[in-house]
Amino acid sequence: MRIATLSLAFMLIILSLFPVLEFSSHSENGTIVTGQSTEETNSTLVYPFDENFLDYTGYDDLEDQLFELEAANPEIMEIYDLTELTSFGTTHYGRTVWCVKISDGVGEEPDWYNDPDEEDIVIVGAHHAREWMTTMVSLYFIYYLLEFYGQMEVDNDGDGQIDEDPLDGHDNDGDGEDDDDDPSTIARMDGMDNDEDGLIDEGIDEDCIEGKATYLVNHREIWITPMLNPDGLEYDRTISEPGSGGGWRKNQRDQSQNGGKRSDGNGEFDAENDGVDLNRNYPYEWNRNEKGYVIDENGIIVTSDSRTESDAQYRGPDDDIDDDGDGFIGFDPVSGNPMYDPDGTDEDYWNGRDDDGDGLIDEDKDGGFTEPETQAMEELLKKLDIYDPEDTNDYPDGYRPENYDGVSNAVIGISYHSYSELVIWPWGYTHEDPEHEPLLDSIGRELMEITDYESWKDQGGYKVSGEWGDWMYGSHGVLSYTMELNSGSQGGFHPNVEYIIPTVRMNLGCNVFVSEIANKAEVARDHGGDDLSMQFPEFDYDGGSGECETDEEFGLRVTVLNHTNLDKTTVKAWYRVNGGEWKWTALSEDGNSQGVFEGRIQGQDEGTVVEYYFEGKDIRGVMIHSGYGEGTPYRFKVENDGFLSLAIADFLVILGVVAMCVWRRKHPSLMIYNNKNLP
Repeated sequence: MRIATLSLAFMLIILSLFPVLEFSSHSENGTIVTGQSTEETNSTLVYPFDENFLDYTGYDDLEDQLFELEAANPEIMEIYDLTELTSFGTTHYGRTVWCVKISDGVGEEPDWYNDPDEEDIVIVGAHHAREWMTTMVSLYFIYYLLEFYGQMEVDNDGDGQIDEDPLDGHDNDGDGEDDDDDPSTIARMDGMDNDEDGLIDEGIDEDCIEGKATYLVNHREIWITPMLNPDGLEYDRTISEPGSGGGWRKNQRDQSQNGGKRSDGNGEFDAENDGVDLNRNYPYEWNRNEKGYVIDENGIIVTSDSRTESDAQYRGPDDDIDDDGDGFIGFDPVSGNPMYDPDGTDEDYWNGRDDDGDGLIDEDKDGGFTEPETQAMEELLKKLDIYDPEDTNDYPDGYRPENYDGVSNAVIGISYHSYSELVIWPWGYTHEDPEHEPLLDSIGRELMEITDYESWKDQGGYKVSGEWGDWMYGSHGVLSYTMELNSGSQGGFHPNVEYIIPTVRMNLGCNVFVSEIANKAEVARDHGGDDLSMQFPEFDYDGGSGECETDEEFGLRVTVLNHTNLDKTTVKAWYRVNGGEWKWTALSEDGNSQGVFEGRIQGQDEGTVVEYYFEGKDIRGVMIHSGYGEGTPYRFKVENDGFLSLAIADFLVILGVVAMCVWRRKHPSLMIYNNKNLP
């Protein structure tokens, strides 16, 4: 008994000196793994891919970069040719509108596979030819996702801290050019060397949370079209340069393709008369506003779309096709007068209503989708559509253009434009608020917070018809935003090259934000939420509990906040050993504590590193994770073998007994005897 007691004492001493397990709880400040640092602290060039953004990218260079990136990342990136799906096959000048899909497992999925359990995000650049920066912002998001996918925490700015300045538009660590020295307020990225140290906008969003990229790739499907208007952009590159104003806006359609109607009919591109404004060529409320002004219940409204081919805002030719074959003549729902429709055939235009009372909606458009570029967008959204094949109102090919019913997998999208530093959301064609105005406003304000931009609605912006955002929202229910980049003082449509990195990094925060909140935005949209505070379940975990030795299991105990909205059958812990394959173990609710879930991870060998995170499902259908899931897992490491530690302790006890015996033999005069053994 005495030996057993001594053994236990020795074991406790040894264990106190050599702990069996080392626990660490991941936080947004990322205090686990120190990564490599950059050569120059606080430099504008803090990410490995920044060197690709020192100048503007043209069509050929973009094409080369995309295919190089796909070859290097085949499991998470796939390139699609959108124009081959259109009636044109290419753009007017034989180019391709490329679309990139980034998600996990794309290398093993069928073409155009769309996972209904992963929310889709749509990002588009370069509707307008002269807006070069919009391609750069879209391309930067691609590089970010690919570069940091699967990476652990990195000290990007070399200041000894990790992930301390995430992508949110704030100077969180107080090391940058924040005018008021308050890290909690916006740190405007203005492309200026405000402190005259030779660096531009340093210290703002320069140390991102790399694990967020892993999370987004694994749990979202992100579709990015960096250059929707390659013909126009390449033409503008021949007539414009960085820092210049003006430039070409439209695509390069030759109007003689309209059969000579309202056209110069010369058979070749003419900058004075040709081209279509792609962001006026979507069919939703296509010709509701003429350039100049209209008068409605709100008074005189300045508008910006035109039927005149030479205008920069020319919306494209009329449809002139009786799509439903009924020969009806349409009427303007506002004035009650016949619409401007020379053939009198387009009576049920795209507005989400059954204008002709035939039980179909938007089946006879009056214009829009006349260009290969806008048809490319149409084809992409067809691929993201979810439809009911039993619905008799559906189209034969399974595509229902009026899908404002929440069944598109695309949840949220951004179209980048320039310039004016504004955030825009529907409606564009009217001052009336859309159904989801509070939610759209709430998300829009977050985008404004990241960029320090203003709201188009607050500024009383002019009305437009046939634009991308109205079509995405009105026809597909997508929460859509238009971001107007940069200012006139920064170069207007063609900002100087030193503004590229500040602009793309600032708006990277917008792309990451909308991708991150897409699941919550979907629930809010479909369940009447005014913002993203919908009482979503949330894991509250202290980083570990219980003890674990080599042959013992590691106990898990996690609290779920807002657990009444949790599908309790879905709670699990995902874990992997030494970077291997992820496995999961189910967690069950503690019978005595509601919202508290328990489970165990099997015992592991000495030296093993175990990573783990928690997953569950909201009763309204979206997945939830602890932190950023597998991108920011918790960790523990088995430092010592519990059995071996006990053996060492017993060995030391025996060794101590032997030493005592030897010592007693050498020092008999100091020995203590009991009365029985006295001589």
